[in-house]
Amino acid sequence: MALVWPLAIPVPACAADVRLPAGQATVGGASIKATMLGLYLTSIEAAEALAKFSDILLVDVRPMAAVERDGLAAPTHKVIPLFVTSTSSDIARYDAARAQINPHFLSQIEAMTGQGAEGRRRTIIVICPDGSHSAIAVDHLADHGYANVYLIVDGAAGSSQSVPGAVGWRRHGLPWLAKPRPDQVGR
Repeated sequence: MALVWPLAIPVPACAADVRLPAGQATVGGASIKATMLGLYLTSIEAAEALAKFSDILLVDVRPMAAVERDGLAAPTHKVIPLFVTSTSSDIARYDAARAQINPHFLSQIEAMTGQGAEGRRRTIIVICPDGSHSAIAVDHLADHGYANVYLIVDGAAGSSQSVPGAVGWRRHGLPWLAKPRPDQVGR
């Protein structure tokens, strides 16, 4: 059974970065999590865009412990965890039952993009293991006025059996780091 994220208020397609492919919320013919903005890239399309356009930002929204354990896409600009748990502000381990949106998420995004309308127009690509947390991050940013936020539909690691054909950044052999660089973490 394919997961489909419920749609909220749609944002006009003209908000999309014209340099990037239109993208679809499917992988291997199966629907994935839809976002309010409706902007999607595969991991391969994202890697190509990041290599070609230096102003596009890649944000990894996984907990820092997961990034330290599993590594991250080499062109990641920042690791900004989307969720924190009530038991630890640095998310030693993710606990879905106690998770809440990181209260510093938006301020850290703004520190990267710049303030005001200009900053909210920057193109951001969001990655997590399978696109599930990325979809939530895209919608959270859209709720706060960001208009060019793309979901990597196959994520960093690909997806579960629920989305056949979702290979992911790492399994495609795209540039990967075993550990984050100091400039990829923190503010």
